[in-house]
Amino acid sequence: MIKFIASDMDGTLVNGQLEISEENAQAIKTAQERGIIFCIATGRDYREASIPLTEQKITCPIITLNGAHLFDETGATIGLNAIDNQITHQLWKIFNEKGVYAELMTNQGVFGQNAEKRLHYFIAYIGETMPHLTHQQALEMAHTYLDHFHLNHVEDVLEVAGRKDIEVLKIFIADDNLETLAQITKEIKTTLPELVVTSSGAYNIEINHKDAQKGIAVLNLAKQYQITSEEIMTLGDSLNDVSMLKSAQIGVAMENANPKIKKIATHITTSNEDSGVAKAIWHVLNGEWK
Repeated sequence: MIKFIASDMDGTLVNGQLEISEENAQAIKTAQERGIIFCIATGRDYREASIPLTEQKITCPIITLNGAHLFDETGATIGLNAIDNQITHQLWKIFNEKGVYAELMTNQGVFGQNAEKRLHYFIAYIGETMPHLTHQQALEMAHTYLDHFHLNHVEDVLEVAGRKDIEVLKIFIADDNLETLAQITKEIKTTLPELVVTSSGAYNIEINHKDAQKGIAVLNLAKQYQITSEEIMTLGDSLNDVSMLKSAQIGVAMENANPKIKKIATHITTSNEDSGVAKAIWHVLNGEWK
């Protein structure tokens, strides 16, 4: 019997307008009323993740930045897995040599040095996930995304990383050259075993502490409720959801998911544009998925 549901956000719970549909919201609230713990497990930071939840008056635990920062339903921190400052400097040397775009995602927000490049890669991400859109439509949607995903523009990211009040929780990298991203991924995996590399799109990679993975975070959070992996359902669409889908009895891929995600999923639901999260939840509530 499923007692715990964890859902990714972008490409999964929210639609292209970055909203949680009424159908998804109602299914979540019904599951909560029936005693099922619902949580978010996202690559976003807390502020970004809270916006669509607040709009639908959904209160729940939130796992952010791929499992690096865990919050209970009140917004209090209950877990943190940061990247060591020395390793951050080592990574930045690699990024500068390769000429890729990079930004720090921290306990104090997101920091970057080039807002124009950020817009470029948001457009590329939207074009990849919604290929039916025109360039103008993708541009307009990218600006909508950027309104949600606030960037603190700074002259020196490493200076920020060295501040005593800063914990680097995730590093986001983007580049048009897939071979360059593959080279960086290989170098990190070979030389820095303290880290894990995932991705939420073809043209990006996401770097976290090795213990900051959605699957680990979901199991740790469920354990606090004395819930086992056999009582968990997880939902996702991207490669940074792999550990989460593998950690659960029921691992659900969205219809719009990366093909590699569909291969490891136990079930497939409809797309994020068709309230696929709600449909999966109702399968559980109706006893059809166990």
